[in-house]
Amino acid sequence: MWVVLVIHLLNREYDKGRVHLLRSRLNEIPGTLNELFKDIVTRDTEDPEDLLFCIQLVLFAIGPLELEEIYFAIMSSLSRSQYEAIDIDDISSEDMERFIVNASKGLVEVTRSQAVQFIHETVRDFLFGMPPATSLWPKISGNFEGHCHERIKLACLATIELALTPDHTTLSIKTALDAKASIPFLYYAVANIFYHAAKAHIAGIIQTAFLVSFPMVHWTSFMGLFQSDISEELRRKELPNNAACFYRESIAALDRLLGLCPRGIEMLDCPASFNGRTPLSTAARYGILPLVEFLCDKGADVNHQDSGKDTALSHAVHEWHVPVVLLLLSRGADPSLGAGHRLLEVIFAKRDSQVKEPADVRDVFLCFLQHGAALDFKLDVLHLESMATTATNLAEEIERDAGLKVEW
Repeated sequence: MWVVLVIHLLNREYDKGRVHLLRSRLNEIPGTLNELFKDIVTRDTEDPEDLLFCIQLVLFAIGPLELEEIYFAIMSSLSRSQYEAIDIDDISSEDMERFIVNASKGLVEVTRSQAVQFIHETVRDFLFGMPPATSLWPKISGNFEGHCHERIKLACLATIELALTPDHTTLSIKTALDAKASIPFLYYAVANIFYHAAKAHIAGIIQTAFLVSFPMVHWTSFMGLFQSDISEELRRKELPNNAACFYRESIAALDRLLGLCPRGIEMLDCPASFNGRTPLSTAARYGILPLVEFLCDKGADVNHQDSGKDTALSHAVHEWHVPVVLLLLSRGADPSLGAGHRLLEVIFAKRDSQVKEPADVRDVFLCFLQHGAALDFKLDVLHLESMATTATNLAEEIERDAGLKVEW
């Protein structure tokens, strides 16, 4: 390993045209591996923040980051205008690799699978040895791990904000594949921001202010975005269970952080200023059942009405997320609130459409009746005949299968 590093150092001098200094540079190189690592880190003072953050990402990110992910994680420290000026099509993998290797002073490498890792496990041993080389960064040496997780959390937050419009009212990307193309670090940021925040809090960097101001509605929208559009990408990577793991681990990390910072729980039910939607109504709209269940367990208001008078229940019905509809009704959602009087019409319309599971229509309709939905709506004249037929057939099925008399 010492020989590999020395060759790399000498090649850097050669690339700079400093052939006349190769022998003297060789004589200056320390004879032990740890001293050589220290020399590499301290000799070149160019872009010290990039060096530190690169090391932090490789040390503490969950799993090896891909080349694009770690490159754009570092780029997240740029201003919005600087980041948006980057044309990703003009940056090749070779360009990114050169940047990462140079930023790390040659301590990391890119594998054939495009993962970024230390050139050898001895680098990790050097950083955490006795005495720890983390003392090379005195501003954070007293709480090195905590500050590393905090720095990664901030990069995750900056990346999420880059994926919003400048006024922070809507998402600036439409699909998960758009995110992959323009903001490659976004998937990791959404999935793991609460993990790094919890780790930082445990290390003594309090996260209450972060939680209280966190854009939870937007985070929930990103969760839904990845759910609906990422399946093809997951199949390509042969990771069929990754979506389920994505929700389970993200929600578990959020739960862990809320256990550490109980005051942060207020942001779970905070409506967005621009449309009045809460995290619960957003999760219901996207059909994220595990998150809907988690938010209900945490006391979210199931009957909150947004600016359009819609509730979490009406969003779930309109998008036809049947498990979410049934869960919300079981948790006290009122089917008569806001636009609730039109939801039975929506259910009838689903009966006429090519839904995969026609029995779902009956189950939802029956559940609505059991939870106090009124049958006093007026049918649209243009759809009167088909919907009346649907209503009659549905009533007959309910009377036969559930023993509940439906009056028309």
